[in-house]
Amino acid sequence: MKSWFGGGVSKVDRDLSGKVIVITGANTGIGKTTIEAIAHKNCTIIFGARDKLKSLRTIDEIKTKVKNADITYFELDLSNLQSIKEFAAKVIEKSNKIDILINNAAVMALPHK
Repeated sequence: MKSWFGGGVSKVDRDLSGKVIVITGANTGIGKTTIEAIAHKNCTIIFGARDKLKSLRTIDEIKTKVKNADITYFELDLSNLQSIKEFAAKVIEKSNKIDILINNAAVMALPHK
């Protein structure tokens, strides 16, 4: 029962060479864990989050584990349309494609309405 309720573990180990992955809200929690899981797969990771300092710490932490990780952070505040436009422009400037988009950023603990 413990294994069943604990969730599965993917045993798929694909090489993502040449792929560009964009993920939002990836400096903590599930987003950070996702970056840690894919950083060793030879892909380019671009992520956006509000907290620059926390994001740069996350990159440093992951790069100590995965030396050749290609991770780029751009500031992104999803409550600010200008920030979204600037993030999109920087992503386009960095890469001419997005192979995988992970919309991880979320709002939690909102009052029930």
